[in-house]
Order: sequence, then C-alpha cells, then structure tokens
Amino acid sequence: MNRSWIFIALMVVAGVAVVISVLAGCRPAQEVHFALAAPSKPLLLITVNLNGQGPFRFILDTGASMTILTPEVAHRAGVSATKSAEGHGAGGKIAVALATVASFAVGGAVQKNLDVAITDLASLSAVTGTALDGIIGYNFLKHYVVTIHYRNKTLRLREQPGN
Repeated sequence: MNRSWIFIALMVVAGVAVVISVLAGCRPAQEVHFALAAPSKPLLLITVNLNGQGPFRFILDTGASMTILTPEVAHRAGVSATKSAEGHGAGGKIAVALATVASFAVGGAVQKNLDVAITDLASLSAVTGTALDGIIGYNFLKHYVVTIHYRNKTLRLREQPGN
C-alpha cells in the first residue's frame, strides 16, 4: 500500500512538471544521436537539415560565433549569399559570404531565418578525416540548453524560455 501512494505522488509531481512546462511555453527537449569523427578526434558529427533539404553532416563547435555552410551545401539547400565579409577562424582571416537560412534543423530543434556564413571547409575536412558540410555555431546553440551525453552519443537541445 505504501508503494502505491509513492507511485501516485510521483505521477502527480510529474504531471505538475509537464503542466508548468506547457504553461511556461517550453517545448520538450529534442534529442539527436551523433558520431565522433574519430576516437583521437572527438568532434561531434551531427545530422542537419536546411530548408527541408538534407541530411547534411555538420560538426558542433561551441567556439564558432556563427553557423557555417560549405558553398556546395548552400547551393543544394537553395541558400544565396547576400554579401561578403571577412571572418576569423583558427587558421586566421578567411573570406566568407553571408546569407540567411529559412529553416535550420537539428532533429526537432528548428531555428527560422538563421544567419550563416558560407565558406570552404576542405582543410577542416582533411584534418578531421571526414567530409564536412558545415559547422553548428553559437548563433544556433544560444537558443538552447545543450547537454552532451558521450556514452550514449546523444545531444539534447532544450529550448531556452523566451526564444
């Protein structure tokens, strides 16, 4: 009998938590699986869809201020550059084109009208040993509480309240 009451109490608490999340406008966390580039190169490879096209292979880079696409992926997803600029990467200054992606999706986590940079990532692909289509940067990640579970190889994105 005691266990029944504990179970009921837990169910009530769980139900209250769901109601509070709904009232606060929070969406359920989105969880996606990732692969590692290599055991010696623990870069997270994540599947992304752009404007309903994909899947594309991106890496997660919390140090990148902006999300980056290769020119090939931008073309396939129908993303056109609006202007040129100079970016800064680990190797120094780089020429980039700037654009806006109508829809950028990592699993069910979707951002509309996301600003992106377009530049060649061939040297990064060579270093990682895998063909890369882009980099998920801060301007996407800032909308979420991000949890990485390495053992399960899952990335969880929970939308920040107010986004």
